[in-house]
Amino acid sequence: MRRLLGLVGKSHHIEIWWDESGKFLNPEAGAEAIIAHAEAGYTSFGNLIRELYDLGYNNIGDRLYSIGEDIQQKILPTIRRLRFSIREIPSLKWIILVPSTQSRAYYSRYNRYDPHGIHTPATWFYEIIWVAFHSAIVRGKAGVLGVSHLTTSGFNEHQAVSMGEAFGHWADRCEPTRLKRIIFLGCCIRENSILEIPRILNPEGRYTHHRPIRVRVEADEEYEDIILDPDGNLEI
Repeated sequence: MRRLLGLVGKSHHIEIWWDESGKFLNPEAGAEAIIAHAEAGYTSFGNLIRELYDLGYNNIGDRLYSIGEDIQQKILPTIRRLRFSIREIPSLKWIILVPSTQSRAYYSRYNRYDPHGIHTPATWFYEIIWVAFHSAIVRGKAGVLGVSHLTTSGFNEHQAVSMGEAFGHWADRCEPTRLKRIIFLGCCIRENSILEIPRILNPEGRYTHHRPIRVRVEADEEYEDIILDPDGNLEI
């Protein structure tokens, strides 16, 4: 575990950490919520499921696998928050699953897949991580977030900078929240990519601004979905 950056904004001081272990379920991280894409297989999400199996949580792993498949098939980008608890990490309360760049929602928007995220518009990464933050922090009251990469394969500088723009805007939001630490977890995360984040905070001497995202919320007893929907009744 290493602290790499600090983002000081109008309402937040956010620390950016990196867990070099490559694991999701590291008790030292102290994450209260984990954000991960939902594409299983030889991916970071697949590694999370395998970590659960190794710890003996076969039922939880199977359930996440099934929920991940459902998220990947949604035609509109859907961020799903589910309650999550294992005895090894008492701080952990939530898993937030998001559609990957090989999801149906991604294909519906861009008419292609992009497993490496090389050609993915920054808007996709920005909107997905912002809505996932809203789910975890505003609605889930989490203050320490574990974040994985949002593509099915790899974590490049383009993705880091796109996510970093959202981090910086969150630090400047008018309403303070409990967010104090973001920890990059899981495989394929590189220190050099994370260190690209400050580049977006003041590009060419001009500050960027958050563009409200229209969504709708659906919930049942097991989970809550925030759906990116142009006709949604809520802006975040």
